[in-house]
Amino acid sequence: MSHSFDAYEQLEKLANEKSRILEAINDIFTNAKAIGYDPSILKEVMEIYKIKKDVFFQETDLFDIYKNIAKWAEENQHLNNSK
Repeated sequence: MSHSFDAYEQLEKLANEKSRILEAINDIFTNAKAIGYDPSILKEVMEIYKIKKDVFFQETDLFDIYKNIAKWAEENQHLNNSK
């Protein structure tokens, strides 16, 4: 009987920890949003990072390339408008 009570206590403790962790994660997303970050983008970055770190860095390199191209296109929009 003691073993099942120990298991219950462990499960209760883990459930409480899980609740605190989820609250902390929500606080981080709330704070990130308050300073201008998009929480959905942060979640996508986390998913990519979880898949595999080396893939994450490949993806971020590719993302940086796309971001730089988009920035260049925006800055040079006048070139397209003059045609």
